[in-house]
Amino acid sequence: MTSLQLAQRALSFTKLPTDPATISANEAATIVGAINSGMSRYYISAPSGRKTTPVTAFIKPPQPVNIGLTRGSYEVTGLNLGTDDRMGDTIEVADRKIRLAIGTKLREPWPLETGTYSGTLYDDAVPLYTPVRRIEGYVIYDERYRLPFLADTPVREDEVVVPRRSGSPAFFSIESLGDAVGGTARALVRLYPAPSQASTIRFSASIEAQTFTIADLSNAVSVYASPMDVEAFIVPLISSELALTQYWQDGVSRELAIAKGKETEAFLRTYHEPTGPSMSRAITPIGF
Repeated sequence: MTSLQLAQRALSFTKLPTDPATISANEAATIVGAINSGMSRYYISAPSGRKTTPVTAFIKPPQPVNIGLTRGSYEVTGLNLGTDDRMGDTIEVADRKIRLAIGTKLREPWPLETGTYSGTLYDDAVPLYTPVRRIEGYVIYDERYRLPFLADTPVREDEVVVPRRSGSPAFFSIESLGDAVGGTARALVRLYPAPSQASTIRFSASIEAQTFTIADLSNAVSVYASPMDVEAFIVPLISSELALTQYWQDGVSRELAIAKGKETEAFLRTYHEPTGPSMSRAITPIGF
């Protein structure tokens, strides 16, 4: 489902037109507010399994580079990345490890002499963009290894005992970015040691409660919830919010809509997936 479809569903409970393009800015603000409130109530009450998403990233092989670096500068010349997002990736050059920010800029200024340097670019970091909140459990590398969190080991990297797997990462760590590099990336998943070949990593991540803007009513974006959850849980919560507004449909009970919203929240807080020997989870997507 998209934000436009969700808005049309919400408008069906009101006396407003069901086309978001035909309502005023004030009316649109009320609809968006009700949708966001309903989404937040769903997120707070829903069990954790319904707030996770699978993430898969493709790791590129190491790439030899010949780059120009200027002392005290963040700029890198001669680095052709094309359309690849290499934020956080490591360049080993002049016996140092330097990290990329957005594009071909460095996260920290080059401390050595200005010149042209040969090195190797490693794809050892995966940016996490909103709405990802945190990683749940292990990171799976190359469909073969479960990587534990590096924080469970000594802080000093030279004291980390790395299993003898040639060219394979043994741990992952999380680097919070804040506003360090700009953009919408909130953190990096870093693999240690850096992968020496093309591979994949995958993990499950919890997500933040999704919020929408007025622009999303016309420029549709995907809703981060299954269609079943939208109809069964989110729509009743949105309608209960709309029942408190002046735009509620005439002749329809506000009290029943509000009560239905409270009933939905109570059900979500106690809801658990069926389990047992007869219940197979094969080919069942996360969150369903």
